[in-house]
Amino acid sequence: MRNLLQIISFFERTACIVALAFMSVLIFIDVVMRTLFGTGLHWVGQTAVYANMVVALLGVGLASASAAHLRPRFADNWLPANWQPLLNSIAEAITACACVIFVYLSAQLVYETYQLQEISTVLRSLIWPVQLLLPLAFLLTALRHACYAIRPELRPAATTDVME
Repeated sequence: MRNLLQIISFFERTACIVALAFMSVLIFIDVVMRTLFGTGLHWVGQTAVYANMVVALLGVGLASASAAHLRPRFADNWLPANWQPLLNSIAEAITACACVIFVYLSAQLVYETYQLQEISTVLRSLIWPVQLLLPLAFLLTALRHACYAIRPELRPAATTDVME
């Protein structure tokens, strides 16, 4: 399971870095063209949005891999401390199940978009291949949290909050 988590994290990090670099280069080229020639590339904005989707959706997994994701902590001390390991495993299992539900729902969205053959008005390209990122991101997050539920020692240590 540790190897699976490492592979998932490597994929997410690599995809995020590539997408962020790609988005930055596109926007830089667009700004330079607008400055030098008075006009930019009409497709850069939409393409940058797609790259940003990669960063945002896969970034959720990266945040949970480093225990940097947002989670409510107001009820952390309501139950005895010795229940914490069991409660953590239950929480991880619930998170994994919720992500599986989102995999199903987002896969339905992708399938409907595929059936309708919806096209981006700016790029004139099919939307469903980009939407495949949704079920993929939720699937990777579900796998991660299922691993944490089964093997709690693989969970990253929680980070301290700046707001505390």
